[in-house]
Amino acid sequence: MPKKLEAAHLKGVCEACKAGRDALLDGNGSVNAIADALVILEDDETFDAGVGSFLNSVGDVELDAGIMTGDSGDFACCGAVSRLRNPILACKKLLEIAPNRLLVCEGMHKFAEENGFELIDNDELKISREIERYKNKSAPVEKYFLPSDTVGAVALDEYGQIAAANTTGGTPGKLPGRVGDSPIVGCGIYAGPNAGIAATGYGEPIIKTVLCKCVYDEYSKCKDIDLATNHGIGILSLYGWGGVIALDKEGNSAARHNTTKMPFARWDEKNNKIEKKISNPL
Repeated sequence: MPKKLEAAHLKGVCEACKAGRDALLDGNGSVNAIADALVILEDDETFDAGVGSFLNSVGDVELDAGIMTGDSGDFACCGAVSRLRNPILACKKLLEIAPNRLLVCEGMHKFAEENGFELIDNDELKISREIERYKNKSAPVEKYFLPSDTVGAVALDEYGQIAAANTTGGTPGKLPGRVGDSPIVGCGIYAGPNAGIAATGYGEPIIKTVLCKCVYDEYSKCKDIDLATNHGIGILSLYGWGGVIALDKEGNSAARHNTTKMPFARWDEKNNKIEKKISNPL
């Protein structure tokens, strides 16, 4: 990201972290904590998630999202939705009540509407910055700026439950209906009894490496979340670029990436401080 956008990114992840912290302190559990955090980021035009997302090849916003819990390994995800302001909340409802776990396009829209979510016009997700970029491109849209800014969160609550989630607008200029790594268990998200991981970056290489499950499995062997994230990003580097945030069952956290920058924030419960950083590369 350009230097001038760093402050906005750091502010956004810090506010999201505060929302997750407050949910945990109120005893609302890890699933609610990460959902609250992601709503902040979906509503923040700085990020490629919700309003302000990249436009696809026909000039529309399509969103993917997913959530997973570590105690049961249960999950709920959606792909290529275009009429939901906060897809992570629809995923949380799907997790709570539905027998199916991955809905796309109109199927997710129908489920959401039947459960009290407002369906919006796609134009409400578009902002002038992205419209102008799309209209004024001198090369194919996927060539003139790099994809970025999938948002994710991982939390550990007082009951020992880990949960992970993310939301994305995907890559710029993607084909309509393209679904990336974000709603795919093991790729963009993974949570188990030992750790939770959320990924960001270019989706196809992340899917190819099954990145989040790769980090989880390595942690299960080495018992060091920092080494495990290094291992996962090292494998991803053979195919593409991205990053992960991770949290283990002891509350140890890690954030690693092979990009120049990746803004993130984490709450240090012992000192009751929120640390925010723009970079923590491999």
